[in-house]
Amino acid sequence: MSTEQQINQLVENGDTQQAVAQIYTLIKKTVAAGNFSLAERWRERLLAIDSMALAEIIGSAELIEEAKSAGIDQDHQLLWQALMDTLSEEEANAFFYALIPIDLPPGTPIIEQGKLNNRLFFINQGRVNVVYKKGAQQLLLYHLQEGETAGEDTFFGISVATATFICHSVVKLRYLDRKKAASWPNEHPGLHEKILDFCQKFGHLDSTINSKLLDRRLHDRFACTGKLSAQLFNDTGQPLGATFSGHMADISQGGICFSITCSNQTAKVLLGRQIKVSMFLAEGVDSTTTHKTAIIVGVKYHLHNDYTVHIQFNSLLNALTVTSLADSQNPLAS
Repeated sequence: MSTEQQINQLVENGDTQQAVAQIYTLIKKTVAAGNFSLAERWRERLLAIDSMALAEIIGSAELIEEAKSAGIDQDHQLLWQALMDTLSEEEANAFFYALIPIDLPPGTPIIEQGKLNNRLFFINQGRVNVVYKKGAQQLLLYHLQEGETAGEDTFFGISVATATFICHSVVKLRYLDRKKAASWPNEHPGLHEKILDFCQKFGHLDSTINSKLLDRRLHDRFACTGKLSAQLFNDTGQPLGATFSGHMADISQGGICFSITCSNQTAKVLLGRQIKVSMFLAEGVDSTTTHKTAIIVGVKYHLHNDYTVHIQFNSLLNALTVTSLADSQNPLAS
């Protein structure tokens, strides 16, 4: 008879006290072996069997957290001290044990410009080149090294990557997958915000691009205030859901930005979708609408469930059409 079967038998016989004692012993053994996930499952079983076994419930929680803390890599603790010092013991444990370590050879891209990224990277060793592609040009923006993060803009926001990150040397890093952090709001309230705050203080992708005056669009943008309707499509070209409307904010030959009101869940599934927009020309213009297919490359949150959607046309829009849609012939500042 397995240990679990023995415990089940004790519970069925009404010997809850002995079942609790056996589970507590198992928790100690699994913690000593470093199997924290199994120890936590046994602790959940302990809670289910006897929620009033407070000494064992509290004691097992302390055992697990203390062992986790002792198991945190000291080099990691020292390298990321500015972040770790802001976390409680439970938060530090949840953060560290959610990270996946990986070693990458030179030339490996960890993030690619224009693509989705759901990981936040913590560089422990080596150097990463950050490259911005503009047409046929490839511009080296800067290097990242140990103690720096990559992917914060796409991990915390709703957008595709604005640059490519390539390993210049052998790189040792740990990464946090967005799915791993999905339970944090309930289990560790505030942890997500602390990591975001750290990245905002020490991350520099957007500020570096802006400081070098690297416009991510190849064409002049113009303000426009017309309306549009939009239809999403799946990868096989089939329509997804009903059409929806939006208000245009700016336009160029390469793409358009428009505003919509929707839930956060809806906004998250928009990114990377194929879309067809029908743009209504200003009153008094003979042509009624202009249709373009595109891909959604960015979704930005504003207040009260308002979002701006940034799309890139699959083919350039005629310059005369841009002129007819624009409020002014003066381009917007980069």
